[in-house]
Amino acid sequence: MKLLIAATICIALSLGLPLLTIIGLKSLRPQQTFKSLLPVILGFITWLLLTSLFAVSGMLKDFSSLPPRLILVLIPALICSLSFTLHPRLKQLWQTTPMIWLISFQLFRLPVEIMLWMLAHEGVAPPQMSFEGRNWDILTGITAPFAAWLWLKQPKQRNQIALIWNLLGLSLLLNVVTVALLSVPTPFQLIQPANTFIAEWPYVWLPAVLVPFAYTGHFIALRQLWLNRPARSSSSI
Repeated sequence: MKLLIAATICIALSLGLPLLTIIGLKSLRPQQTFKSLLPVILGFITWLLLTSLFAVSGMLKDFSSLPPRLILVLIPALICSLSFTLHPRLKQLWQTTPMIWLISFQLFRLPVEIMLWMLAHEGVAPPQMSFEGRNWDILTGITAPFAAWLWLKQPKQRNQIALIWNLLGLSLLLNVVTVALLSVPTPFQLIQPANTFIAEWPYVWLPAVLVPFAYTGHFIALRQLWLNRPARSSSSI
């Protein structure tokens, strides 16, 4: 039963977050049609299908090659995230995206951590990948509603609240990604037992979709804070 629930969580989030993103983009620019968002929609569909094919074919399970084939999932997602965040044409969009959205949506990391906990208890994921091991990313999901509430209630400290919370969330994410990579059975493996479940479907969507959504949310929030930072007044002589 736990395996079924975990798989359902993974699939639901991996399909739901792209859909939520498309709806959000449409809400931010009501004048644009869904047809104008077709490249984004097709991009999501292509990535979901491609990564599924990688996993189902078994090609990602070969950890003997250097670099590991898992890099086919990790690097393109990171490149797309950075391009999406830093693209000049999207600058105005990120400046006006409600920060409350960027904070609140990180709540999805709570069910992700519940999924990992279930997988660890069933022996599918190594124990270090759950909150009972070395993964404390659940704190981001738990604190997201509180951070959003605090952001609303303290308008004068909004920038500080958003900056500190996003940096902490990004640090927690970096920790679990590091643990995951150091657990992959390559010559660089430093943590046991081996982490191989992320090469299987649907859990390939954890590094291919869920983790990228998490760090992209932080990237966009930090970029907005940078773009909207108060202009320094010139000091008088």
